[in-house]
Amino acid sequence: MMSGFQRAATLMTFTCVGAIADGVFMNVARAQASAGDEVWGVTQMSGEDEPVSVAVAGEVECLAGGAFSEGDQIEVGTGGKAVVLSGGTAVARAMEDGVAGRRARLFVYQTK
Repeated sequence: MMSGFQRAATLMTFTCVGAIADGVFMNVARAQASAGDEVWGVTQMSGEDEPVSVAVAGEVECLAGGAFSEGDQIEVGTGGKAVVLSGGTAVARAMEDGVAGRRARLFVYQTK
């Protein structure tokens, strides 16, 4: 696990479209992201057609959609979960190892 460096996440509020889970990527259409989507960032709360807080850059926790290692580049996977980069667009870097279905710390890049 990385130590000695911590950066608070930059948060923005977006009104989500439909239901969105906590700790997943939100796409630019303000819905729960699908694999490969362009994203705003990681939701910090769940909601449905209401304002939700989204971490658009910095250190956040996100649900992992598969295993990855600290330092891996991350892209958006199924259900808006974090997966290791495999040809998509890097949206974050893993700050610790990730296990499918559990939260892992990421450093999210500001993409918009």
